[in-house]
Amino acid sequence: MNTTHRKIKTSILPLFGLLIAFQISCSSNSKETDTNSPSESSKISDTLELTIDQFNESGLKIGKIELRSFQDVIHTTGFLNVPPDKKFAIHSFFSGYVNKIGAKVGEKVFKGQLLLSLENPEFLNLQQEFLEVKSKLDYLKADFDRQQLLALEQVTSTKNLSKAQSEYLMANVLYQSLGKKLKLMGINSSTLNANNLSSSIGVYSPANGFVTDLNLNLGTFLSTDMVAMNILNMDNLELTMNVFEKDLKFVHSGQMVTFNVGQSSDVSNIARVTLISKSMDESTRSIKVISKVENVSNLKSLASGMFVNAQILKSSESKWALPSEAIGVVDKKQFVLQVLSKSNQKVVLKRIELIPGSKSGNFLEVKNPELLNNKSDYIVSGVFQLM
Repeated sequence: MNTTHRKIKTSILPLFGLLIAFQISCSSNSKETDTNSPSESSKISDTLELTIDQFNESGLKIGKIELRSFQDVIHTTGFLNVPPDKKFAIHSFFSGYVNKIGAKVGEKVFKGQLLLSLENPEFLNLQQEFLEVKSKLDYLKADFDRQQLLALEQVTSTKNLSKAQSEYLMANVLYQSLGKKLKLMGINSSTLNANNLSSSIGVYSPANGFVTDLNLNLGTFLSTDMVAMNILNMDNLELTMNVFEKDLKFVHSGQMVTFNVGQSSDVSNIARVTLISKSMDESTRSIKVISKVENVSNLKSLASGMFVNAQILKSSESKWALPSEAIGVVDKKQFVLQVLSKSNQKVVLKRIELIPGSKSGNFLEVKNPELLNNKSDYIVSGVFQLM
């Protein structure tokens, strides 16, 4: 049988039968070719006709050969982290009992936002002392000025002047000191008076970020040496990688890095190399390379401490390629199906053997592009049904 071209009607043969018929056709062609000229086997192609109904029901997809970027990379591993200047341990300068908590673990907070409130009677004592010193300071300043005038007129003794000066300066130092403490408490000393004393103070966020730890409950006594919570500013997320000594010569600042986290292996995130350590780990013969993650605001699934698989880009080359789903395997050989024609009645396909090259993501390099017309259409998904 010399014919390699078969027409199959939907009314006569279902798709399953179609596939068997196609394989038989391919087999017979292969045998005949081997008998006539084995060296020409790679040039022999088979064709197949599908009715338009068969084509639509099979779920086959049509596409074109593409010029894709294939990258030479350094494969490595690492972890995500936040630099030390973007990690905040929240303390209080004053001890007190927690009477309000304004943030939860995992919640995003903003600079100046109330994180918690503390209550302590000692806060009232400090405000009272400040107001008392403030009232005395006016009197002591007036007395000091008066003593200076009397001293100029030689009406008072130097001893009285020195005493007035000393009392005023000591009171002023205490006044300034108490004012600084009130500022640390978040109390405005310039507006403080006997009518707005408060036994509670607030602890506020020093920066935008996410709460990672919360070490207290309502009623907890928070001392000055306790960490109330931790906040991480994720805007400057970094990727720390371990690069082996042999690969270090290929790494430089500004280099692009792609990385994947956990199960999302098909989703690549981007980073740029910023720092290369000058110290080598003697046990692994590797050096730490730090890169800054780009577009962190769009990467909601990332978190500090995550383990990642990373690829540092060494070079990039454009190559002709097809999706992996476009490649079918028969007798350990790889083929694609070219669309010779498509009408309202039928689709005609042609099987062509490929010489596969390197793989990049979901695309496979075609090393014999002269066999492929890049203006033609190909079956790019569902080929396995017809092989």
